[in-house]
Amino acid sequence: MLMNVYLEAGNYTRAEALLDESFRSDAGHNEDSLRTYFALAGQAVNGARGHLLRYRSFGINIADANLQPEAADDLNRLRALIERLVVQAKTIAADRKAYDSLSLLEDVLGLRVALAKDAEDHATWSTEYSSVR
Repeated sequence: MLMNVYLEAGNYTRAEALLDESFRSDAGHNEDSLRTYFALAGQAVNGARGHLLRYRSFGINIADANLQPEAADDLNRLRALIERLVVQAKTIAADRKAYDSLSLLEDVLGLRVALAKDAEDHATWSTEYSSVR
């Protein structure tokens, strides 16, 4: 619930800190900590999808080079959060090679593709997404 509150408020710094704390607590490969991390990561992904849907429902093209500075900054911070999730998911997937970790990686990469800011960004993340699939 806390992750959802942070994302709804646009407090990406606190959301990232919460994810980082949970990710670091898995240093000993504790399954309970890992489940907590997956729950937080899932909430972050769902919150980011909801955020993206709101932009679309208002008819805002997130790849528009002429976005208002506030919207561009918000989207850049959301992209940074998702990119942090990508790094963490890659780390977990490399250690575990389990379906749940690979699914998380595929999910966050797909979301990062959807958040592409231009054609080059889209191509870069699409290539990475394709390699995971």
